[in-house]
Amino acid sequence: MRLKNRLFPYPIITNSPINNVFFNKKFLIQFEKEESVNSSSIYFKNIDLDTDSEYLMNKYKEGCLDVLILVECSQTIFRKSYWLSELDNRTLVLDKNNLNGKVYLSLFIYAKKDFVLITDEVKDDYKGIEFFIDKYDILGADDSISFDVIHYEEEDNVSKSIFAVVPDENVPDDSPYRVSDEGRKIFIYLSKKAHKSYNYLDKHDNFKELFFGLLLIPTLTQSFTKISERLSNLNYDLDDVVSNYKWFISVENSYKKMTNKDLTKEEFLKYSPIEFAQIIFKSPLLKSFDNLQDTFKQKGDNEDEY
Repeated sequence: MRLKNRLFPYPIITNSPINNVFFNKKFLIQFEKEESVNSSSIYFKNIDLDTDSEYLMNKYKEGCLDVLILVECSQTIFRKSYWLSELDNRTLVLDKNNLNGKVYLSLFIYAKKDFVLITDEVKDDYKGIEFFIDKYDILGADDSISFDVIHYEEEDNVSKSIFAVVPDENVPDDSPYRVSDEGRKIFIYLSKKAHKSYNYLDKHDNFKELFFGLLLIPTLTQSFTKISERLSNLNYDLDDVVSNYKWFISVENSYKKMTNKDLTKEEFLKYSPIEFAQIIFKSPLLKSFDNLQDTFKQKGDNEDEY
């Protein structure tokens, strides 16, 4: 929620000269932002209210006011609010896996209880007037803070950002695996025996590409087929895809990393689902043929026999 130039029936303090009723008074939230490329979290430390309005600062110290921090990211459909008074050590920790692209922080001063507002710090039209403030009324706002979250994923981590392969005791050893693709990741549920084999293959580079080709590519093809059918609807676009399949953000990132251009609806529909699945993982089945051939050569097999 961004207030921008919205008007209120009582005095509020903002950084906007249009609707700031507190005359020549500033409103800021102080914090120290810490983030590193390899970290999975973003830290906002030592968060505190900063204003030269003595009236609002006194009300804040009296416990009449609290600060609400609203975090919004449209690309990942993330929206969550945090009360400053409830944060441990006045530190806000954001998981970068929930964010991608532009992130907005909107900061609000809320009334924690009913009280009467009257102060000489406001503009002339508001002086000498008693305003009855109800609990949860907004007294201040700063919606000018934004930053970008960029995920620097190595090629080997693309699969882990899309898939989660987990054991399921309810899947018998001789039964097909199950797939759930609507959420933050595509979950592949294997029997305990199959999952043990998966763990072995995942640790050996020569077999990893074969695993991609046998398990991940068919699974991703199935999901891409459903997405292609939905995109055939003129009112459905890639933003709608991300709303239903949040893991698709990693697909977009991988595509941009390989082609240096943004993925569009038209570009996605240009390929068949199985072709696009192979593009995202750079034709893993073909790589697996080369890897397996190298493995057999190392064991002394003669390729002329084949």
